[in-house]
Amino acid sequence: MRRDYSDADDVLWQLKMYFLGNAQPRPKVLRAALVVLAHFFERCDIFETPPVGWQPGIGLTA
Repeated sequence: MRRDYSDADDVLWQLKMYFLGNAQPRPKVLRAALVVLAHFFERCDIFETPPVGWQPGIGLTA
């Protein structure tokens, strides 16, 4: 996302769409996804290499 979007708001929007799709998720799932995204944005990890073994979308559908 960072290569395609330079604005942090655009990166956050695109990542939210990647995690949750374009349907309205249940409130619990939306809150969980936003907490995870906020954590990575706060630490700036979102612009770094992901941890070894990280897989996108795991555990966000519950």
